[in-house]
Amino acid sequence: MVHSTGSDATQVKPQAWLQLVWEPTGLYRLAHLAVVALSLLAVVYVVSVTGGTPNPFVHLMYGPILLAAAGSGAGVATAVGLLAGVLMGPYQQASLAAAGGQPDGGWLVRALIYCAVGGGAGLVFERLRRSLRATRELAERLARGYGNTLRTLAAIVAERDEQTGGHCERVAYHAHELGKRLGVEGHDLETLWWAGLLHDLGKVGIPEYILRKPGKLTAEEYREVQRHADLGAQILLSASPEFATIAEGVRAHHERWDGKGYPRGLAGEAIPLFGRILAVADVFEVLTSRRPYREPSSVPEALAELQRNAGSQFDPQVVEALLQLVQEGRVQTEGVPPPLYHEVPVFEVRSMGLESQRAN
Repeated sequence: MVHSTGSDATQVKPQAWLQLVWEPTGLYRLAHLAVVALSLLAVVYVVSVTGGTPNPFVHLMYGPILLAAAGSGAGVATAVGLLAGVLMGPYQQASLAAAGGQPDGGWLVRALIYCAVGGGAGLVFERLRRSLRATRELAERLARGYGNTLRTLAAIVAERDEQTGGHCERVAYHAHELGKRLGVEGHDLETLWWAGLLHDLGKVGIPEYILRKPGKLTAEEYREVQRHADLGAQILLSASPEFATIAEGVRAHHERWDGKGYPRGLAGEAIPLFGRILAVADVFEVLTSRRPYREPSSVPEALAELQRNAGSQFDPQVVEALLQLVQEGRVQTEGVPPPLYHEVPVFEVRSMGLESQRAN
């Protein structure tokens, strides 16, 4: 995934072994062919010391043949099958007791069978590789398309609410950092970043005069603003069902821990974790940013306000995580450009089980 974790190191070995067996390139290809050759010689030796070709160990020869088919294709696998047939033929005794060679017909038939198995398996593996490659390329195109869609939506939000420039980026950054602190990992962490960036997407459907009103909103105007959480989620879901988790966080970022929030009045842990994280990240950013009707609060003032409302408006655990970030100097306020999350986060096509390449 994106961030290095303790588990990343454990993933290197399996990937190296897979590259050795499946479509090896460069040094891996040389290592692959060496393994095939050593396997051939090892099987010849085992058969030789255990009684010759009548021994069941002769069937171990299918191992290096199939290994060659998986990594090098039909041509190499057929050649390996022929070599296996020769090694198991005139240069391998029929049995230790007879101490003699094999009849030509016997080893030739075995060699042909080895060639047929190697060539046939190689063709099957080649077709499978082409299918997997096509599926991977399709998944990557979809992922790039989804990423472009999300970036376009984010640009619309930034253009619509330019008076609070950088707000969504800072909310995304703090949501990402809070998520890491609370144990969110991998693709879910990337999804949380997008949810932070797009949490105000629904404001594109709110009249501009309300968004830019310098004074207090009327009750009717406030009800109109409250629509933005649901509206943002609906826009995301209409773009793609793949955005469901992002939409869930966007819809829930104005829910309250005590159940008095909107749009669904959820309470406590019934509020999705992304919504609880975004609620804290959003309010912290709003408090520390300049608005037409007030000056920004200092970080200690904003933190004190959040702590006063922990357990009523906010999840106390998320507020505590923010306190830790403040103590570590890992918060961003207005005037400080938020660090980009690896420039453009990956969007993983989860339903296909394949992760996209990063967009440039």
